[in-house]
Amino acid sequence: MEKKLCVLCKKNTTSGNIRKICGECYQKKHTVRCVECNKEYDVTANYYVRLDLSNHKCRQCKSKGSGNPNFGNKWDEHKKIERSILIKSRVDDEYRRNCAKGMKGRKVSNETKLKKRNTMLKKYGKLAIIPSPSEETRKKISEKSKLKFNEEYLNRVRKVNEDRGIWIPLEKKDDYKFYRELSNWKYQVLTENTIGIEKLKLGKLYDKKNRNKDAFVRDHMYGRKNGFLNGVFPELLRHPSNCQIISHSENIKKSQKKNDSVITLNELLEKIKKWNIFYEEQEICLIFVKKYEEGIRFDKRDYINKIYKK
Repeated sequence: MEKKLCVLCKKNTTSGNIRKICGECYQKKHTVRCVECNKEYDVTANYYVRLDLSNHKCRQCKSKGSGNPNFGNKWDEHKKIERSILIKSRVDDEYRRNCAKGMKGRKVSNETKLKKRNTMLKKYGKLAIIPSPSEETRKKISEKSKLKFNEEYLNRVRKVNEDRGIWIPLEKKDDYKFYRELSNWKYQVLTENTIGIEKLKLGKLYDKKNRNKDAFVRDHMYGRKNGFLNGVFPELLRHPSNCQIISHSENIKKSQKKNDSVITLNELLEKIKKWNIFYEEQEICLIFVKKYEEGIRFDKRDYINKIYKK
């Protein structure tokens, strides 16, 4: 009986006339590469022999586009509703119990958890695949969030947390801290006319989580210390015309000074009056400018009564 050489290694002989692969090659896995996505994966020896390696595609690439058996088929609304009702009708308590049987009573070892973790990191570079929402989806989320997280909702959240003893009641809060929080930037205040806006081409804004101390911050040109002492309404301090971009270190040095302002109050009021770019609180700010010029000053009790609707 004439022995034949293995078609894979071309070295070892095969046993019998029918077999084309030697025992050594038969027991090994063989690596193939997809010509479209360049993905590599292992296959058995018998499968490897049958492949056309110059034109081989993986299963995912074969199913793309016209290769997909369901390509071009779309369900109409009636079929979608019909299918939805059918699936929901199958999901009952017994169905849920059957779904839970797979891992019921089992404990995953730390070794298995570590293996899963390393596989995810190796394959995707992260522990979870988080799909990035489209620009259209982002706009929808933003609009719905604005509708939900309005002043009424936030005030209701505060009341609940105060009643539970989680938050300090506003009456007991330090007056300056109360004022300082109200003066924080609330809406989009950066424009092409913001002083120092060109600095953001060199670096990013400061992030408390990452503590990037070499970054830049949005700074109140008319400072919050002076605003508190002079009874300026906090809405005026958080106006875009009062914003400038400076480095984080400059902002710390500025906060340590007694006078933390680089412009006068009159300059700020004039800038607010002349503001001609859209800003959410522009009309409110103009009302507060008029009130301040009439001699009316910031009063903590007015804001507390507004929040609690007394």
